Amino acid sequence: MDKKLAEIRKIHEARARKQEEEEKKNGGSEEKTVKPKGKVIGGKYFENPPNQFTLKEYNAIVDKYQRIKRQAKALVTKIEIDDDAARMFQSYLVRTNFARLRYGVMYGTVDKENVVRCHAVYEPEQTGDATHFERLPDKRLDKIDGLAALLGWQRVGLLVSSPPINPSDPVITGQEAILCAEEQAKYGPHCCIIQMRPKMEGERDMVTEAYQVSQQMVDIYREGTLSPGSQRQNVHSARELEAVLEQKTGGKTVVARETTFDVDTTWFAVPVPIGSFQSNIGSRFIRIYRPGEAPPTWENVKNFLLDPKRRSKPFCEQVADFHLLVFLTEAYDMKTDMPTIVRAVCDGDNAAVKNYEMMVRARSGLSS
Repeated sequence: MDKKLAEIRKIHEARARKQEEEEKKNGGSEEKTVKPKGKVIGGKYFENPPNQFTLKEYNAIVDKYQRIKRQAKALVTKIEIDDDAARMFQSYLVRTNFARLRYGVMYGTVDKENVVRCHAVYEPEQTGDATHFERLPDKRLDKIDGLAALLGWQRVGLLVSSPPINPSDPVITGQEAILCAEEQAKYGPHCCIIQMRPKMEGERDMVTEAYQVSQQMVDIYREGTLSPGSQRQNVHSARELEAVLEQKTGGKTVVARETTFDVDTTWFAVPVPIGSFQSNIGSRFIRIYRPGEAPPTWENVKNFLLDPKRRSKPFCEQVADFHLLVFLTEAYDMKTDMPTIVRAVCDGDNAAVKNYEMMVRARSGLSS
């Protein structure tokens, strides 16, 4: 087996072996049919490759699976992130002196003009240091997805922190590119990645930029053949790819081609315009999971409700905070309680949650 194709063929060989075993069990005829051996053609794996292709068909396969080209425009018009959500994420990075890289799942909406709005960011369980972060299993994540759905939101990508870079270096890392491809493949072409990083080593001023990856990278990601490269800015492919760059010189178009297993992220990354807005749901309550910081308690809920900015407001406005609602999912059922609470928060219907208001105040040590 060609070593260059080994990894991609492993993805398919188990399925092919199982199919052959089933055919042997079910075959009653002595006549045997020999199937063509699986093969990679133009960068795409075929279990049963056709005997022939037209030139147009072959070029289409090569263009999609092997010949890497830059995508001119993002699939979305713009992404906006809630001021408080961004500020609270950034403040943790500054408090820890950027000792831990961090990521969060962004939830929000997409409008008819393809403008993405991130209303809130949930930070799943994770570990990290000053150079990378690693995702950990998070037992709450399905519940948080459900809470976002109750608010009328969906996953819209990831917010990540990154170390400072040299001006000449690619902005997006190989890890970030693959995470973005995963989000776009699983949750839709509207997903983006927002990256925060210090402007320079030792500075607290931050740079915030947004990206998507090309649809071509998403298609290749679905094969399972991509991984972060050995260099920060590279994506590694288990099969050989071909980078194609067209340049105009002296009125002529010159095409440069280079075959490689490691692709610079600039070939995949597509910048997205970024802005800010103020969501109708706040993001100021304590995050439920942050290394080095205590998780929220009912005492924190009490202090939050007594804050001068919200103590005189109706209950539905007081608890209209995504991370306070996240905390309430620890105490109240997602099927019976939280739909009522969230609906009342969205509608401003205080009468519908009078009983819940009494329970929350009692648990927080407040009189009704």
